[in-house]
Amino acid sequence: MSDLNTSYLGADAMADIERLDIELREGAPLTVCDYDGTPDEPTWLVAEGVAHLDPERQTWQIAYTMDNVRWEPRED
Repeated sequence: MSDLNTSYLGADAMADIERLDIELREGAPLTVCDYDGTPDEPTWLVAEGVAHLDPERQTWQIAYTMDNVRWEPRED
């Protein structure tokens, strides 16, 4: 069993990538974040990994290990 995780990049993430004119490349460093709306302690869940194109689904994903996941305070 591997400790390498993958998450597919959703439509909103891909729209941001396109809007910002970012070119994804296989193996390129990639940082993604998602809002964790826990009441009284809002934070960002941040994962650092590498970009990977799933050839069967033709969909980009981020490959990462749990060592590269952290929570950061959200500043409004």
